Amino acid sequence: MKKIFLLLFILLFYLSSIAVEPWSGIGVVYFRCHYPEMTEKSINIDIFDSTLTKIILSINSKNYYRSKEIEFIEFADEVKGLCISSIQENAIKVILKNSDNQVQYGWLKRDNKDIGYCLWSSLIPVQKVVFPINNKGGGNQIVFFKTPGGEILNVQIPKMTELWYEYKNEIIKVLDCDLIPTGRVFKNIWMQVDISFPHDEGQDDFECHRIRCWIRYLDDFGRPLVWYHTRD
Repeated sequence: MKKIFLLLFILLFYLSSIAVEPWSGIGVVYFRCHYPEMTEKSINIDIFDSTLTKIILSINSKNYYRSKEIEFIEFADEVKGLCISSIQENAIKVILKNSDNQVQYGWLKRDNKDIGYCLWSSLIPVQKVVFPINNKGGGNQIVFFKTPGGEILNVQIPKMTELWYEYKNEIIKVLDCDLIPTGRVFKNIWMQVDISFPHDEGQDDFECHRIRCWIRYLDDFGRPLVWYHTRD
């Protein structure tokens, strides 16, 4: 019994101290004065407890990056926001981190005109290129389908001659290809992409091959299974 309790404690500690990444939640909430165009406007946003009556934290659009209690995620070119855990009727539940580097939650009022939000289901399919998420080291894997949830497509893609590191050096790219969204989605979890291989490294004699297929880009909870370059 003691061993089981110890294992549960270790597991809970690990889960509560993991980093807040874009794939920790289902979307992002941001300052309207930051996106889609950055302005110099100074805005204060209050983050509440679950009752929406007690303010637990206030952040300012000009010095938000100085906060040690929040880990922001980048979703556009040098534009950051708070990772969304869930969308409720009158509130947006966001993922925070406290001074002990543990995950906690806060709530923002949905009727706050100074904030905006979007889900990954609307943001990822319009990106130029996506790549599989793998922040545990090693090679990343993704399954290609002829149709959403249908027959698996066996594509022989060469491996990279050198490992490429993507988002914050936590994603390791091993397949020599680009995944290019076509903009088509199915049931908000399947996305159509063109597999373009080999990866375009700018050679004059470059010749690529393209195969159109479908991939699962969100899990059952709406969290991303692929990510994109936030900066060109």
